[in-house]
Amino acid sequence: MKGALTGKGFDKQVQMLTPRAPVQRDVAPAPDAQAETPSAGRAQTNDLHPEEGAGKPPAAPLDDAAAVTLTVQNEFEDPLGKKTDRTTVGVGENNWISASAPGGTWTSSGGTGKLDQGDYKWTAPGAAASVTVTYTLNSKATTLTINVVAPTGTITGKKTGEVAIAGGKVGSGMKLDLSMNPLTVSFSNLGWLEEQGAISGTGSMQNAQPTIAHNPAWLKMGTNGNNEIADQADMNWSQKVPGTATYEIKEKYRVGTGGSPTQYAVLNQEFEIFDTEGTAQVRKAGESSNKRKP
Repeated sequence: MKGALTGKGFDKQVQMLTPRAPVQRDVAPAPDAQAETPSAGRAQTNDLHPEEGAGKPPAAPLDDAAAVTLTVQNEFEDPLGKKTDRTTVGVGENNWISASAPGGTWTSSGGTGKLDQGDYKWTAPGAAASVTVTYTLNSKATTLTINVVAPTGTITGKKTGEVAIAGGKVGSGMKLDLSMNPLTVSFSNLGWLEEQGAISGTGSMQNAQPTIAHNPAWLKMGTNGNNEIADQADMNWSQKVPGTATYEIKEKYRVGTGGSPTQYAVLNQEFEIFDTEGTAQVRKAGESSNKRKP
C-alpha cells in the first residue's frame, strides 16, 4: 500500500443477539411403577419359564447386528432443508446418536464422543472427514458413516439496510448478513473472524486509500439461520475525485473457543467514488450500498 492513510472507514462485525434455540431432544418418560404391580387375585405368568405359567416364551437374545439401528439427531437444523436427522454435518457440529437396543458401547474413528442420557453425544472434528461411528452389543458391531464438511470458499451476502453517513462527508455504507456455505449443514459451533489482506486503489485512491477496521474478536456463528453473521461495511473519504479502493479480507473460522484458525476464503470489499460530486458506494459479498452524495 502506497502513501499515507488519510481517510476513515469502518467494517465491523456485530454478533446477533437472538441465537436459535437448540432442538429439544425427547426424553423417554419414567416407567409407571404401578403398572408393574399385578392386580390382586390375578394369575401371574413367568416369562422365564413358560412351563410354569401362561406367559409367552422369552424373546430370543439379540445376536444379529442388523437388528440394531442407529439414528442421528443434530443439535441444530440446517439452513436449507431444516433437517435435524442428517448424516452429513458441519465441522464442530454436535449430534446425538441413539441405538434401537440399549446396553452396548460406542466408539468413533474421528471427533469426540461421550454418553449423554443413554445416547452418544458426538462432536464432529474440525476438518472435513468421513467418520465411522460404531455401536457394539453382544460382540456384534453396527456402524454409521457420517460425512463431515468444512466451509467452502463461497460466502453469500444479504443486504439488510443502509448505514447513515454524516452530512457533508463523501461516503456510503450498508448492513448485511454473511453466510458460510454450504447451507446443507450447520456451522453453529464455529467462531468467525476477518483479517485484512492486500489493499489497492485507482484514481484518487491509487496512492492512498481510506483505512478499514475489522473487529479483532472472534464472533460465534449460529444465529439467524445458524450459518450467518451480521456485518457492517461503511467507508468515507476526504476527496470528491473519482477512484476505487479494493480490500482483500481473509475469512477465518475455528471450532469452539480454542480451535486452530483456518482460512477458508478471501472476500473483496470495494469503495468507489464515481464523480466530482462525491457520489460513493460500498460493495461486498455481491451486495451494494446505495449510491450516496454528500
